Amino acid sequence: SSSSSSSGCCCVSLAHRRNDVFSSTTRAVKFVSSSASASIKNGREEDLLHVEVPVKFVAHNIDAPPSQVVETSKEEIVEMFTQAYLMRRLEIAADTLYKSKFIRGFCHLYDGQEAVVVGMERALTRDDAVVTSYRDHCTHLGRGGTALEVMAELMGRVDGAS
Repeated sequence: SSSSSSSGCCCVSLAHRRNDVFSSTTRAVKFVSSSASASIKNGREEDLLHVEVPVKFVAHNIDAPPSQVVETSKEEIVEMFTQAYLMRRLEIAADTLYKSKFIRGFCHLYDGQEAVVVGMERALTRDDAVVTSYRDHCTHLGRGGTALEVMAELMGRVDGAS
């Protein structure tokens, strides 16, 4: 469930593992500040948001875990959501085509995992190499490919990206 309060918090439900049993607890994602400072990106000014992540990172073999405060902008959040939405719609369409027997063979879908590739692409550059497994439709989109290339590949068409 999500709700807003005047303190600038947005409540989200997170599952935590305790004694091998999953329990759902509500945590607040706190919008620390809507910075008066701004950054210039793509020729336009963006207001920066500082979001505090309430769940502590567990570090392994590093000196210090990442910061609990993340800097982003409304434009970046909307752009990431738009990418994830396109990926989800593509996977749903692929599922429909597979069930209608337009896609032959196996069709390993990525739906439900879109945020992984969207977040991964935010940390990578176009020069970075990515090795995928058999669930790579969304990775192709994240790397700059098109939905047409993915669908054509799945259906064995000449315009497909392989």
